[in-house]
Amino acid sequence: MDEHLGFLPVEITTPLQLRRVRETLCSVSEFYPEFATWFDRKVCSGVETGSRKVFACLNQDIFLGIAIAKRSNQERKLSTLWVSPHARTQRIALQLANSAFLWMETKRPTFTVPEERIGEFRGLLRTWHFTQVMTAKDLYRKEKLEYVFNSSCTPQRPLEHSLDSTSKF
Repeated sequence: MDEHLGFLPVEITTPLQLRRVRETLCSVSEFYPEFATWFDRKVCSGVETGSRKVFACLNQDIFLGIAIAKRSNQERKLSTLWVSPHARTQRIALQLANSAFLWMETKRPTFTVPEERIGEFRGLLRTWHFTQVMTAKDLYRKEKLEYVFNSSCTPQRPLEHSLDSTSKF
């Protein structure tokens, strides 16, 4: 790992740490209305069983960034990638994603981005060479698009709202 990158990702494992992660990520419920329920039911139990990992970069006790990854026989997915607005120029998203990619044993996990945030992720998507495979309407929110990269999510939808003609980043 590059020394100049600063804040190295750590694994989040304890119930107290997981509760703090959920509280920190409460703003994502704007894009994923069932986030808290999903976190409590899927992420916490997945951390216990080993099918999910939560990585974080911290400055003392403050979360600068968080990644939630899933690894199962059926799916490898970077479920959540969040970086605090004041830390978005510090390469934290790259560090978190790299930790998740190593654990998932893939550089091309499933990854989804809501239509309102696609511009913010465009640079990372290009860096990772992610390929848009579908666009899902109503996947997480009614009448909203979710761009899906690398592998499909249910329900299947064609690329009717492709980002560009090549759909490759």
